[in-house]
Amino acid sequence: MKYIALLCLLSISAFADDSLVQGSLNGAAMMLRQADASGAALGQAQLQIVDQGKVWQTKKAKYEADNSAAIKETADYTAALNRHQAWGETLLPEIDRYNGQCSGTGDQSYVNQCNTWKGNLQPLQVRFNQEKSQIDAWKGQLTPKISEVSQRHDSLQAEWNQMSNAAAENQRQGLAYLAKREQIIREMQQLVDGFNQRCALAAAGGNKELASETCGEAFDGNTVHAIHIPDVPSPQWRAWGASAN
Repeated sequence: MKYIALLCLLSISAFADDSLVQGSLNGAAMMLRQADASGAALGQAQLQIVDQGKVWQTKKAKYEADNSAAIKETADYTAALNRHQAWGETLLPEIDRYNGQCSGTGDQSYVNQCNTWKGNLQPLQVRFNQEKSQIDAWKGQLTPKISEVSQRHDSLQAEWNQMSNAAAENQRQGLAYLAKREQIIREMQQLVDGFNQRCALAAAGGNKELASETCGEAFDGNTVHAIHIPDVPSPQWRAWGASAN
C-alpha cells in the first residue's frame, strides 16, 4: 500500500542525506497529487449532486403548488357532490311519489294535480340530471389529475432517496480522502522534522564533515538551514455543509 511505501521512506531517511529526504518528499508529494486527483473527482460529483438538488427543489415547488391546487379542487368537488347528493335525498323520493301516485287514471282534478306536480318536478329533474353529468365529468377530469400529482410525489421521493444515497456515499469517500491527505501531509512533516533534528544534532557536535554528510546542502559549512515540506494545495473536496472559506 502507498502508506507502507511512505513509512519505508521514513525509516530509510534516518540514514539519508538531504537529497534522499528530498526524494522521499517528492514521492510523498506524488501520493498527495494522486489523492487530490481523486478528491477533485469527488468534488465534481459533489457539485453535480448539488445541481441535481437545485433542479429537484424547483420540481418540488411546482409539485407543491399543483398538489395544493388539486387538494382545493378535490375539496370543491366533494362539497359539490355532497350538495348534489343532499338535493337528491329530497328530490328523488318526491319523483318516486309522483310516479307512484300519477301513474294511473282519474278525474280531471286528479289529472290537473298530476300535471301541476309534473310541471314543478320536471325542470328540477332536468337540472338535477345536468348537475350529475357535470359532477361526473368533473370527477373524470380530477381523477387522472390527482393520480398524476401522486405519481410526481413518488418520483420526487425516489429522486430524493437517490440523491441522499449519492451524497452519503460522496461524504464517506470524501472524508476518507481528507483523512488520507492529512496522513500524507503529517508524514511529510515528520520526515522533514526528523531530518532537521538529525541535521541540527550533527552540526551541534562541531564535526563539519559529519554535518555535511548528514545535512547535505542544508549545511553551508557554518549554518544549518532547516528544510520545509513543499507548499500543499488546498483540498479538492469539502465536507457537505462546510464553508467555502
